[in-house]
Amino acid sequence: MSQAQLSQLSPAEKFDLVRGLYDYPLSTSVAKGSKKSAKDYEGVCDGWTASAIQFAEPKPVTVTNPDDVVIPFGSSDVKALMSYDVSINQPAGIMKSVFAGKYCVNPVGIRLGTANCTDINPGAFHVILANQIGIKKESFAVDIDPTRETWNQPVYGFEFDIKGTTKSEHAATAYIVHAKFLYAEDDPEGAEEKKNVFTWEPTVGTVKYNGAVLECDYILEVDYSGRITGGEWLGASKGNHPDLFWMPTKKIQFTEEFKFLDKVYKPFM
Repeated sequence: MSQAQLSQLSPAEKFDLVRGLYDYPLSTSVAKGSKKSAKDYEGVCDGWTASAIQFAEPKPVTVTNPDDVVIPFGSSDVKALMSYDVSINQPAGIMKSVFAGKYCVNPVGIRLGTANCTDINPGAFHVILANQIGIKKESFAVDIDPTRETWNQPVYGFEFDIKGTTKSEHAATAYIVHAKFLYAEDDPEGAEEKKNVFTWEPTVGTVKYNGAVLECDYILEVDYSGRITGGEWLGASKGNHPDLFWMPTKKIQFTEEFKFLDKVYKPFM
C-alpha cells in the first residue's frame, strides 16, 4: 500500500499493522462488537472524555512496524485508540472517578425525580464550574443530557451573568443567574462541522475545533455568610441542563495491549 492508502485505513487497522498482525485481530473484534442498531449516543464517549481531560491533543505521527512498513497516524487516529482502550479495556472503577449528580436510565424515575435520578443541583453546578475551571483551570466531564441518554463531554469554559435577585424561603439571598456552559462536542449537527470530527491535524485553537454552548437559567441560593447552599433550575432549564459532572482522579494507564500508545502519543501543545 502507498502512504496515501495507509493513511485512509481505520485506527484499528493501523493498530494491527503497526504490530505486524496482518490478520487484523483488533479490527475484527471492533467489527464484531459493532451493531447497526446502536443508538447514536452509544460508543466510547467516556473514554474520549477522560482522555481529553488528561491528555493534550495528539500530533500526527509515523510508526514503523516490525517489517519496516511505515504506518501514518493522524491526530484522530490516536484519539480513537486512546478512547477505545480507556472505554472498552480498562477495568470498571480503575480511574476512581468522582461524581456530582447521578445517572438515571429509568424513565419513571426521571419523571418523578427519584433519589437515584437526581440531576446536579444548580448550586453544585455553579461552585464546580467556578472552582474547577475558574480557579484550578482544570477540565472535568459532563453528561450533558438530563434524560436516559448519556452524552459525556469534556468541559472547558463558562460565563456567569447575574440578572438580579429574588425571594427564597431557603436562603438569605437568592440570585437569578444566566450561565453559558462551554464543552467540546464530538457529534455536531451541521454537515460542515461533522467533517471536522475526524481530522489529521489537531484542531484546538483552529476554525475546525468543535465546541458547543449550553445556556442555563437558575436561582442561586446563598446563606448569611456568603456560602452557596443550593439552587433551582428555571424555565426551559428545568428540562435542559447537565445530568451530572464527573472527573477521573487517577491517571490513565494504557492496558498492556495498548502500551505502544505511550510511544505513539505526542502532545500538540
